[in-house]
Amino acid sequence: MEENEKSETLRQTCEGIMSESKAGAYAVALHDYETGFRFAINADRRFHAASTMKVAVLLAIGRAMNLAVGTVRKYAY
Repeated sequence: MEENEKSETLRQTCEGIMSESKAGAYAVALHDYETGFRFAINADRRFHAASTMKVAVLLAIGRAMNLAVGTVRKYAY
């Protein structure tokens, strides 16, 4: 699949998902370091830092759960 086709498929998929969501605004950015492929929708849109921090927090919780399942469970309410 050529880059233009990939971009259009990704754009249609993202727009379809977002049209069904209750989100007021969204942005998507992708860079494949192996192929150099780049894709973006609303890449210049600004968001409050709390929106992006949620991702880092969830990743850290997931990692902690993988490393010490029993320990995390007793603190997860």
